[in-house]
Amino acid sequence: MRWPDGSFSIQGAAAELGVTPQTIFDYLARGMLAGRQLTKGQPWQIELSDEQIGQLRNRVRRTKRSKKETS
Repeated sequence: MRWPDGSFSIQGAAAELGVTPQTIFDYLARGMLAGRQLTKGQPWQIELSDEQIGQLRNRVRRTKRSKKETS
């Protein structure tokens, strides 16, 4: 879930934020998260500060709430 340097794996970041691994890939593609791979095909190392975790969790809560309201 977390690498020795404190960064998160895709699965670890997904668990921490309460989203799917695909959402983490989407966040990386949009620049919402910073991450790195040593080479293509290697595991991701994603930097997440406590502040980012809080902001993204709030975003997820708002998104889930608005989806329920429109259903």
